[in-house]
Amino acid sequence: MDDETKAAIDAARTEGREAGSKSATERMNKVFASEHYAGREAAAAKLLGKPNLSAEDITELLADMPKAGVPEAPALTEEQQRAAAEEAGRKEMQAALEQNKNSDIDAGGGAPQPDKRAAADAVWDKAYGLKGAR
Repeated sequence: MDDETKAAIDAARTEGREAGSKSATERMNKVFASEHYAGREAAAAKLLGKPNLSAEDITELLADMPKAGVPEAPALTEEQQRAAAEEAGRKEMQAALEQNKNSDIDAGGGAPQPDKRAAADAVWDKAYGLKGAR
């Protein structure tokens, strides 16, 4: 084999590797960007290992698979949904009420409050003419 042929073969190999790598990366990125990827990562990794499957084939397969670690909840009836919503609302309201306390604002603006008993006694002392007696 002459040098020119060998150089052409090496160039073709390099070009082929780059094209294959680019293609595999694009395929992987399409699968990762799919709405069906989250929760099915392990299955996606296995399917990406099969070079005969396209990104579209893989996302179709992922769509039919249940998400890992998330058991599918049975559908609630309308009455059960309403009861759950009411319970959640009660819990939220109770938490809000527990956070709030009475206001510590002083209506008198912080001024000292007069002694009501002493004021009443002074009025009676004046009425009885005992104004200096106390």
